[in-house]
Amino acid sequence: LYLNHGDLNRHLPRVETMANEATGRDLRIGGELQLTLWPTLRLQIGDVSLANAPWSDEPDMLRLGQLDLSIDPLSVFLGPIVVENLDLRDLHLLVEQSESGESNWQLGESADDSPAAAEPGGTGDGELPLLVQQINVSGVTVIQRQPGTEDREFRLEVLEVLRGTEGAEISGRGELLQRPLALAGSVSALQDPELPQAIRLELAANLDLLTLQLEGQVADPMEMDGAEIDAVIDIPEIADLLAIVEQELPLSGPLRLEARITQHQGELHVVADATVQDLTASADLELENEHLSGTVSAGPLDRAGALFDVAGLPAQPLEVKAELSLGGEELQLREVLLTIDEARIEAGGSAAMDGSSADLQFKATAPSLAGLRADLPALPLDAESRLRLDPKYLKLESLRAELGSSDLSGELSLG
Repeated sequence: LYLNHGDLNRHLPRVETMANEATGRDLRIGGELQLTLWPTLRLQIGDVSLANAPWSDEPDMLRLGQLDLSIDPLSVFLGPIVVENLDLRDLHLLVEQSESGESNWQLGESADDSPAAAEPGGTGDGELPLLVQQINVSGVTVIQRQPGTEDREFRLEVLEVLRGTEGAEISGRGELLQRPLALAGSVSALQDPELPQAIRLELAANLDLLTLQLEGQVADPMEMDGAEIDAVIDIPEIADLLAIVEQELPLSGPLRLEARITQHQGELHVVADATVQDLTASADLELENEHLSGTVSAGPLDRAGALFDVAGLPAQPLEVKAELSLGGEELQLREVLLTIDEARIEAGGSAAMDGSSADLQFKATAPSLAGLRADLPALPLDAESRLRLDPKYLKLESLRAELGSSDLSGELSLG
């Protein structure tokens, strides 16, 4: 009875204090807090703001005009929880990085220190399944800000999710890259008794400059695991998109990208193919526990060279095979192999993620340099060296090279 009719606003300072302790940021609630329990469990709150990182010139990271959440009260006890309506209005989110690389969305303790991060792969027994009947979102603005670049803004004017007899229908409109954006799609149960939580999704986005189509299934939406998604991106004129993102590349004409994305038990697998003009590119990549491996191919090189006024390149593609470890502040190159026809470059070692230092081993072989470029001599190459890079010096150690009947050995140091 008190929650239905009592004044909860006198507890707002305590709520703000708890949020401050949890996030390390000031939470301010300027509007009233209203809570009713019956016949619908309903929470209404407005004029909410979350302070930005102390190094930012902007005072707020997030501002929310109004949140109106309605839940079937019996579902809280009987399950699954039924969200009858979620109404979100006038949300402004600023996502930025500082000059030193700090991110303003890093709140409170780091993910590595949290209890959840310390025990990966839980059973999920504590999860609360949700059934959402209706979502209405309006007036959303997301701004991405990085040092040395112009702000990028995404606006979502309206997003509606309405649950029907066979699933949820999605529709929305907004703006991205100063172009109109339209969304349409559906989410439905997969109807597989072995995967009771699995969903099937279909989503189409039209950005004027491009169209995106997603289709597939997710076995466990709560953990975003067991995903099998097919994606297709069509860009009628790549030059228009490059101009919008301020990239100067001599490309024109349509671009098509097809990809299949799967994720199972923390392992992400992406297979993609792209075509633009006479160029093709393909990739087959796997990422697991910060370990990246796979192959990439692009070419033919003579067509790519023609775009940049570089003549004499071979008609074969460039193929890359790599196995990398991305953890911490160091990149480990376990195996990197670049091939162009019969020419090979092998590399291994380590490098700082910021490029300040490196310790790499190189080996290059080619039956004829003329096979790499027509104006090079038709001589075989066999070379290897160790590269050591530090802020104070650059060294080539154990340098050995054989070019035809000539050979070279020694060391080179700069700095």
